[in-house]
Amino acid sequence: AAKRAEMKEVLLHLANLNLGAGKKAMGISAFRQASMYLRASIKYIGGGSEGTDMAFVKHPAFCLDAHQALAESLSCCGEFEEMQKILGYIFKYTAVKEGRMNAYSTLVDAHGARDQFVEAFDAGFRALAEFGDQITRNPGKVTILVELLSTKKFMKKYPVDTLRDLPRLTDTSRAIMLKILVRLLIHAQVERPMLLPLLVFRIMKWTCLYGVCNSSPPGFAAYGFLLIRLGDLKAGYDYARIAMELLEQSGNKSEYCFTSMVASIAKHNQEPILNGLNDDIIGYQVGMEQGETFYAMLTLTQMIVKSFFSGRSLLIVLSDMKLYAPHFADHGQMMCYKRILPCWQLVLLLMGDNNIDSCTSLQCELTGEIINESAYILQINDEAGQVALTFFYKQILSYYLSHYDMAADMSDKSKDYGEKYGKGNFTGVRHVFFQGLTALAILREQRGSGIFGSHKWRKRKSKSMKTMKKWMQKGNPNIRHMLYLLEAEEYALKKKVDLELARSKFNAAISAAATAGFLHDNALANERAGVFFIARNDPYWGGVYIAKAHQTWAEYGALAICKKLETRYTEYIAEDTKHKSMQALRGSKLRQKRKARLSTSAGRGTFKDKSESWAFIRSTTLSHSVRHNLTDSIQASTLPDSIRPTSTLPDSI
Repeated sequence: AAKRAEMKEVLLHLANLNLGAGKKAMGISAFRQASMYLRASIKYIGGGSEGTDMAFVKHPAFCLDAHQALAESLSCCGEFEEMQKILGYIFKYTAVKEGRMNAYSTLVDAHGARDQFVEAFDAGFRALAEFGDQITRNPGKVTILVELLSTKKFMKKYPVDTLRDLPRLTDTSRAIMLKILVRLLIHAQVERPMLLPLLVFRIMKWTCLYGVCNSSPPGFAAYGFLLIRLGDLKAGYDYARIAMELLEQSGNKSEYCFTSMVASIAKHNQEPILNGLNDDIIGYQVGMEQGETFYAMLTLTQMIVKSFFSGRSLLIVLSDMKLYAPHFADHGQMMCYKRILPCWQLVLLLMGDNNIDSCTSLQCELTGEIINESAYILQINDEAGQVALTFFYKQILSYYLSHYDMAADMSDKSKDYGEKYGKGNFTGVRHVFFQGLTALAILREQRGSGIFGSHKWRKRKSKSMKTMKKWMQKGNPNIRHMLYLLEAEEYALKKKVDLELARSKFNAAISAAATAGFLHDNALANERAGVFFIARNDPYWGGVYIAKAHQTWAEYGALAICKKLETRYTEYIAEDTKHKSMQALRGSKLRQKRKARLSTSAGRGTFKDKSESWAFIRSTTLSHSVRHNLTDSIQASTLPDSIRPTSTLPDSI
């Protein structure tokens, strides 16, 4: 009996050691190793498929802790079926509400990662119902308007700078419900946009009435995002700022990734867009450290798309996509991975489909190495926001390659994107810009054919420019050059123009784009100026601008556009310039390949969920280096000392 008692003590000690090792492994993002330790800890106390009930009876607190940690590690690894089995034990054997709510939180995020939004909402609402809280699942516009007015009136009692002085929330049940509400925010933004305001309003009211908790900062950031969508850029920015200050004040890292991601969206309305890329890298690193894989991967997705739209070199954007694609696959983050695919394909097509020797095709279909456009659209057909975004990517490609009829068709198909899905973020800003550019291109084409111009395109052009002017007046520093280019293009439509005035307008757009760091818009403004002056029989200035456009597009990495210019305006582009730009681009690509060969290659990423059809994915080239020097895309010296990376990422991430 004494030996048996001694053995039980030894096993309990081993269980505690393994639980501690598992949590330590989670802290350094070694999720697979963590799951091994945590399984061992459960085994040592007699848990498993047969002994779990007895283990929960004898060691309820330990079992709850170990099973919750194991479920989180499995979710981070993308092993969702096993995770749901472990969570099932918690729901079956645990009556502690806090433990059950943490399990629900993990389940909501796991469903979201797999694009299972209906299941995510069911889990979230079920969790809230256990606390006796009900929320309208499908609110109408009247309900939202009433709640908005009520919340804005309520928040007047709490000026934004006083929010940091609110007391701490002591009601544990209320804190758990706030956590569930925060978990539902992202899913509402993607699947049920009408529900998002109600969730945010409730978080704000509860925080002000009952006190601040760990879930309050993301709520403040989300409220700021909503205010920006309503047109109040300054107030939205202030709430995002307060959210980050609260995180720093509390030292809380558990919600840092999500808060930083939402705050980064709000910041672009008052700060240069490129500043937010550092925030995204930090958010990703902290998210992985905290085991918040879903939000870490969402932050990566945001960073990649933001990098493309902010005009960074296509080579850098492509490098980031190749680097991080295995992460999405390894962690089972289907939602995030699926959303970067059309952008990835667009980058390759602009670069000449990644093949320098066969870049003569100017096709405008998002089909190539990564996806087949038709199959991809079929797969996401029930996701209206992603469908509209994909058509927007195709609109960009068509416009850049001067296929304006196709761009106009895509403009019609994606016209609701900016208002319904992209409003408030930088993708929505770019959508408004290209809607204006496309409308001006169609008006220009119609004038050339003797048609005065349809009312639809004049209205769309005016709406785009009016929106841009309003944003600029409210302090957005990222849209000045876009508005200047639209104004230059509008002036160029006139029958009688002052060429010097036209040149000053185009020069203003070129200069503003260069100052803001938007390389692609700099190239586009030069190209549009060159085309204008050639059409006005001024070959000197036309040639100057076209040559500069060719040079800047090559620097940007858009070989397909360089080929277009060489085909249409070959007499304005010197032969040595063509060769130099192509050699520079070829050299950059060779350096990228050489670097990849010298690095340690990671295994090919594949999704665990074999039931999902991925027929639209054309690429199987996911075996890229995970050991990547971050200084290629973000200067490590700009990161805080506490989370500054070494020259390479650890093997575990």
